[in-house]
Amino acid sequence: TEELWKRHTEKMNLFDEIFTVFEDTRELLEIKEGKITLDDQISKNLELKIYKPVIFSIIYNIISNSMKALKYSKNPRGNKIRVEIVDLAKERFSIFFSDNAPDGLDPKDDFAFEKRISRTANKDQGKGLGLYSLKQMLIMLNGDLKIVKPQLGSGTTLRVILPKKFIWIG
Repeated sequence: TEELWKRHTEKMNLFDEIFTVFEDTRELLEIKEGKITLDDQISKNLELKIYKPVIFSIIYNIISNSMKALKYSKNPRGNKIRVEIVDLAKERFSIFFSDNAPDGLDPKDDFAFEKRISRTANKDQGKGLGLYSLKQMLIMLNGDLKIVKPQLGSGTTLRVILPKKFIWIG
């Protein structure tokens, strides 16, 4: 199985993937251009060798959750999603996804990662499988998903930890 996954990995530009997912999701959720801005703190030439559907799933899940939370927000400072990448060590790095939605995750929502069906918002579509599935996928990739500084009422920051080189465990 490991060899099969490794054969299907490909190099991809992480900035391009995040920007594409942001624009496609904005259109899918019928959010007007400019309603939510992407504040990217990402090198335009960071490449990642990974199975592309996996990284797409990660990025789409988190960005669509943020957009759903921001879609109805009337934040006077503007609605923003910030994406930042921080190197952790030689083979791993973190991607921080933050939004300034007024109804951010509560610290106790960290347990949503442990349940198969748990919804933290109910204004838009969703089955409550997103964070749980995402965490399980990241664990299989030798990564992780964490809520960082969860402060109710001030948005949400999620930390995705990924290997720089695709690693399949299991």
